[in-house]
Amino acid sequence: MKKVIHYVLYSEQQAPLLKDKPYFTPVLTINATQIEAIDTALIFNTQKAFEKLNRLITNREIAHTLSHIKCWKAIAENSELDDEDFALIAECSVNLVGNFQQLAQDYANRYPSYGIIKLQSNAGGRLFQDGDNVDAFIYGDISQYNKGCALYLIRKDLAKKLTTQIAETKPHWLAEQFTEFHEPSNIAQAHYLLGEISKEKLQDKVENPLFSIIVPIYNVERYLEQCIESVIAQDYQNYELILVDDGSPDNSIDICIKYAKKYKNVIVIHKINGGLSDARNAGIKVAQGEYLIFLDSDDYWDGTKILTEISQLIQPEYPDVIFHDMTFYNEIENKLKPYITNKNNLTGNYREDFLLLTQNTVFRPSAWTKIVKRSILIKNELFFKVGIAHEDLDWSFELARKINSYKIYNSPFYIYRTKRFGSITTGVKAENVNDLLDIGIEKLIKLNDMKNIFLYKGLKQYFLYEGQYIIDSFKLLKGEEKSSLQGKYNTFVNLFNLIK
Repeated sequence: MKKVIHYVLYSEQQAPLLKDKPYFTPVLTINATQIEAIDTALIFNTQKAFEKLNRLITNREIAHTLSHIKCWKAIAENSELDDEDFALIAECSVNLVGNFQQLAQDYANRYPSYGIIKLQSNAGGRLFQDGDNVDAFIYGDISQYNKGCALYLIRKDLAKKLTTQIAETKPHWLAEQFTEFHEPSNIAQAHYLLGEISKEKLQDKVENPLFSIIVPIYNVERYLEQCIESVIAQDYQNYELILVDDGSPDNSIDICIKYAKKYKNVIVIHKINGGLSDARNAGIKVAQGEYLIFLDSDDYWDGTKILTEISQLIQPEYPDVIFHDMTFYNEIENKLKPYITNKNNLTGNYREDFLLLTQNTVFRPSAWTKIVKRSILIKNELFFKVGIAHEDLDWSFELARKINSYKIYNSPFYIYRTKRFGSITTGVKAENVNDLLDIGIEKLIKLNDMKNIFLYKGLKQYFLYEGQYIIDSFKLLKGEEKSSLQGKYNTFVNLFNLIK
């Protein structure tokens, strides 16, 4: 049986809480004020950290990391532990399950060869319950190990090794970036968690959220609070809500600021008007979440467990995209109509299923029907095209070509307003039809040159639906507006007929 000794990291303000952790050896944390008083370059490789994170590292993050290193040193010097024994490190803010001592011991005994066994995760997950097995994830996507360090087991021999390395080379990683300082193949993540951070604490910590919810805002103060409240109401807190005020002339910015003052995970961007695409792009560029969720400001979510359920759904594979259904809301008639897509015969393999996904409109143009990995958009520069209407048609076509895996969240939680008070119906606009034709021509040319057969079949189906919408829109034009676009329309139809 492996020996396990417990350590708790606490701040001076948390000292009164130590009475609730009598089985732990206390280790006082380093605070950001102490870091500010010295030249950080003497103790931390801030330049390399910037290159890794693609942003400046904060004094708070440095202090947090050095606090864990301080604890590792104490473990390395503990003569009561043999090299193959374990130490349990807990941050004082973590809430532990009732039988955590025995469970930690069980994990150490079951996975004795692993240097680190994570018992908590900021990515979410369920707490251990009676009857659960002491099981662990071994992730294929190693970045999933780097989500929270509030509770974990570390072997003494690894603590000694790290302490020696750090004495020779300054650290450049955050404490929770386990794969930066230890072999991913030697890390395990508990399936059911032995502790979790309180919701209040997670709201303070927005540096590494799992989700970034991006809300572009323009002239919708009537609906904005309902939209924001539907996100705030979630029982899952590891997210950031990015409100992008696109130069709205109404009182929307005041509403945004009110929520930002109250909730630390609410971020407000105030910019000159640039349109829906420009607002979404602004949100993407500041987002820190692993997954991006788009929510239009006159729409809202129905339910309080949406993010919790999605966080559980994606583990342990962490797919590139999650599709979901929606509910149409006719505000004038006050009627809700769920739109549930057919998911029969899907295998879960993106390449095999793509044609069915498009045929059954699981994969459709609207950005808010998809929850997408931020890294895919950034790596492939998949931003929304600025200055055009129907930007989602263009964006989703390009996104389809970069996806390798998917899951489906079976809930029509997204409430989409189809008709609302104050909206102005002006019929089909020639400039919008022009944009549709431009997008259609560009994508059909790409489609006809496409060699990848699984993509071709799926995107062909995608455009069989959307192409008919373009044709119908053109036919609604009249007079000079119609004649001015006739040549472009003829080009589109000729290309469209090639895929029929």
